[in-house]
Parts: sequence; C-alpha cells; structure tokens
Amino acid sequence: MAEIVGLITAIGTIVASGFKITRAIGAIHDDLGAATASIKAIAADTSFVTMVLGQIRDTISANRVTDSDTLKILGEIVSRCRTDIEEIESLVLPLLTNVKSGGSLSKRRRIRWLFAKSKICSQLAALGSLKLTLSLFIHTMQLSDGYNTE
Repeated sequence: MAEIVGLITAIGTIVASGFKITRAIGAIHDDLGAATASIKAIAADTSFVTMVLGQIRDTISANRVTDSDTLKILGEIVSRCRTDIEEIESLVLPLLTNVKSGGSLSKRRRIRWLFAKSKICSQLAALGSLKLTLSLFIHTMQLSDGYNTE
C-alpha cells in the first residue's frame, strides 16, 4: 500500500511540473520566433504526458492496480518521466524567465536558444518515447482489466 501511495505522490509532483512547463511555454510562445515550433511541440507533448500520468494516478488511486510486477514497471516509468520532465524544466524555464514577465526576447536570449536547440530536440524525442511508453502501459492496463477474472 505504501508503494502505491508513493507512486501517487510522485505522479502528482510530475504532473504539477508538467503543467508548469506547459503554462510557461503557452504564455510566451509568440515571442520566441523561430523556436516556436519546437517549443510548441514540447508544450503539447508535456501536456499529453502529464494528462496520461494523471489518468494512471487516478487508476491506481482507485486500487485497480495491485500486482507487484505492474507496480514495479510503473515505478520505473514514473522515474523516467520525472527525470525527463525535470530536464525539460531545467532547460526551458530558465530560457523563458525574462519573456514571462512581459519583456521581449533579447539577442542574448535568442543566442542561448540557438545553443539550446539541440538539447530541445533531444528532449522532444525523449517526450515522444515517453508518450509511446505511457500509451502502451495504459493499453496494457485496460487490456488486463478486461481479462481480469476475479
């Protein structure tokens, strides 16, 4: 039971971070110029990941997941989500600090975006992989619920 509560808490923290990233990007995406497409993609993918994590949290809160192997797999997925969301947060949010407060994107910030572009692309790929992993996990949970004979 403690393992389930820990997973629920961890998922809640990740969901909050994901929504923080999505809100920050949504508030300033028009000021980012050429970086807009990559940033919008990160915001959309982060939003999707956090929504799916929220659905998983609700499922395990309802005590529908009790198998220890499933909880172990979910723990590994949540750990990976935490790592990726924290990396995105540490990469993207510092680049957005001046723009969020109503300022424009300075030349210096634009240069920082150019250097961060490859990191942003790799984080976008990591989010894509997470989306697939989470989708597979959700479908597996739904399938096992359908075949549960208890």
